[in-house]
This record gives sequence, structure tokens and C-alpha cells, in this order.
Amino acid sequence: MGNRVPDIVPQLDAERAKFLRELKYTSTMSINLALNRIPECPASFVVVPRPVSEGLFAIILEHNKAPGRAPADKGLVSLFMMNQWALDHMDATDDDILADVLPDAEKAIPGLGDAIEFARVNRWYPVLVYSHPGLYRALGRFHAARNLNSRIHLAGSYNSSGNVNTATTAGERAARELLQALSPAMALTA
Repeated sequence: MGNRVPDIVPQLDAERAKFLRELKYTSTMSINLALNRIPECPASFVVVPRPVSEGLFAIILEHNKAPGRAPADKGLVSLFMMNQWALDHMDATDDDILADVLPDAEKAIPGLGDAIEFARVNRWYPVLVYSHPGLYRALGRFHAARNLNSRIHLAGSYNSSGNVNTATTAGERAARELLQALSPAMALTA
């Protein structure tokens, strides 16, 4: 988590450390549903608008996304919850969480609850850096202020929109910059 970096790297410039310390992270829940049949929905991804649900933001039909993820004639669906809903329900039982979210999920996929063989509720924190107006401008300043000659180069999903691709790209960039920073020192020892 980016907000923990200043404690690990105390030699960070004060402004860069302040930016990282102020990063806040979101929470979510993902609920995996194993179904005894394939629901009548050809989509792989259903975005649930706020007028339909304040808590449920997406339904992924995993069996449509990648054939073979579920046994033949069975369905596999994941429900993803908004940050505040997840925070409000974090201590609820799995059964209560499922009972609270199913009515909204069934607005998008009718009869979903009747097809559940088993469910798994996953509670996630941290998930993503909480985005707010000005975050990416501040992130640009954070990156522009980095010392390319330093032996410390930071990488992580906080370097842009949070996902594995972002973290991987940030890691590759940090490795390239570190190699460049070390190349004069390596040339002296060769």
C-alpha cells in the first residue's frame, strides 16, 4: 500500500512522503456464486446502475467470460460491491450479506437466487486507491519529483488506476530507472 511506503523509505522527500501518506484505499466484497444452471444472460459483465442498487456495482458471468470455468450446464457468477456498502456490511455474516445483495442482483438476472448451489463471500481491503478530484494531477507531481539517480525507485498499483497491469508497468519502469541509475556505478566497478 502506497500509504505505508514512507515508513519503509524514511529518506523520501517530504512532499512525496506526504502524498503517499494521504492515499486512502477502498474496500469491496466479491461474492462468488456456483449455480446449478446457466442463467439466461449472454453478457460477461453487467454494470449495475445506482438507481438499481446503491451497493452492487457489477455482476460478472464467469462462465460466459471464459468457457470451461464452470462445469457444463452450470453457471459461475461473481457479484462486486461498492466501497461504502462493503464497509457497512464487513462484519455481517455471509448469509446476511447474500440475503441483502440477492434482491438487487435478481433485478439484473431474475431467478439468480434459486440457482445457487453454494456461495463464497470475500471481504477485500485494500482494493484501490480512493480516487478524488486532483489525485492524478498530484500523482503527476509525485512522479515528476522523483530522483532518477536514486538507488530507490518506487512501484505499485498506486501509480495510476489500481490493477495488476498498472503495478506491473510501474515495476518495469522502476527497474529500468534503477538500472540507469546504477549503470555509472556499475561501470566504475567493472
